[in-house]
Amino acid sequence: MKKHHAVLCGLVVLGAAWGCNGGGGGASSNASTTSPVTSGTGPVTSGSGGVVTSGSGGVVASGSIGRTTSSSTGSTTSSSTGSTTTASTTTAPVTERYLYVSNSYGGSIGAFSIDATTGRLKKIANFLCLGGSPNGLATDKAQKFIFAAVTGAATGPSSTVLTYSIDTTSGFLTLMAGAQPTLGTDPQHIVLDPTGAFLLVPDDQDDTITSLSVDAKTGALKVAAKLKLPTGTGVSRLVVSPDSKFVYVTGSGLGDLTTCSFEVGTGKLAVVGKPILKNLKSVGPIAMDPKGQFVYVATADDTTTPPGAVYAYKRNAGTGALTALGKQVTYNKALAQSIVVDASGKNCYVACDSTDYVYAYTIGTTGALTANTPSAAKTGQTPSSLVIDATGKYAFAPCQNTDDLQMLTVDPANGALHDNGNRLKETQGDAPTSLVLVK
Repeated sequence: MKKHHAVLCGLVVLGAAWGCNGGGGGASSNASTTSPVTSGTGPVTSGSGGVVTSGSGGVVASGSIGRTTSSSTGSTTSSSTGSTTTASTTTAPVTERYLYVSNSYGGSIGAFSIDATTGRLKKIANFLCLGGSPNGLATDKAQKFIFAAVTGAATGPSSTVLTYSIDTTSGFLTLMAGAQPTLGTDPQHIVLDPTGAFLLVPDDQDDTITSLSVDAKTGALKVAAKLKLPTGTGVSRLVVSPDSKFVYVTGSGLGDLTTCSFEVGTGKLAVVGKPILKNLKSVGPIAMDPKGQFVYVATADDTTTPPGAVYAYKRNAGTGALTALGKQVTYNKALAQSIVVDASGKNCYVACDSTDYVYAYTIGTTGALTANTPSAAKTGQTPSSLVIDATGKYAFAPCQNTDDLQMLTVDPANGALHDNGNRLKETQGDAPTSLVLVK
């Protein structure tokens, strides 16, 4: 898996690159992307002074509004003199769905529209992250904002979570000023609790989990609480129960799974009981079914044969306690990067970067996993995460080493995944890492 690093801050407008100090640069590598103007010939205007004209695409500076204007209003009017009356028809607006991807090497967030009929992606633009490397992404409960965990930011705190407002008409993002909390060394993943009141940010270098309060109106973030776990834990991933009372945390360093209580009013966390799964290497991806009945943990211990496995646990909703259901499945030579349970709670998916496959399983009534047919779908190199779209028809995986987004079709009969050959290329070297969908 690629390592994250900081990139130099830049501004690309109209296909030209400008350094942070105002110096000119070469042509933008993103200049061939499609402009988000959907009708008419009007330009896309920017609140920061930059203008992206129709068809130019490219990278948009953080802070630009990116509002789409059009010479057409969606109304057709005809008028004539005499006995003919004036007729007017109005076309109802189409609700867009958007996919956002963090480009950890490219220092940007890529925005895409999703075709409601085919699921195909269309590039809108890239949005810079203050010279930092974006990692985990999340959206708020109302889906008005995108949150991005960033390391190496050139402006403000080096390690932080940036807030962007979403223009629902164009899919453009606007960086919200003054909404940058100071975090630890290496925030990689972020999770919104089900109430929408807090973002939880694990840090694998500081062995901490930071709870950030979310202002529902402005998207502003503030540090509400912080939990320090034992040194060497390597806090990796976490999942929150549907009632927001418990948080389950994996530690890649100590190879454990920790249960924490969570106070909805304050955002405070506290360890409950003793960790389980002690000394199991590369414990990381974790998921829970929508009802909160089962928890699944994917591992990538390359010292065993086979190296990859998924462990399942039955959850007590009242106490938060987990009861082991045992090792469910194994996959040879596969190192898991992401595990996802779909909205139906019937299917579980594991993206593995060493084999470049996404494995699909059916969840039984007891929580047991059974391989689907086919059992896996091929992707580009190093799929680092996975999301299922709101319709349940399509899955998307960012592939770091081939710098593309892989689209997969979900079989409605059994949840199996199929490679339909649709891959959308990002700029070479961008290393797309994390995804978030907006309905």
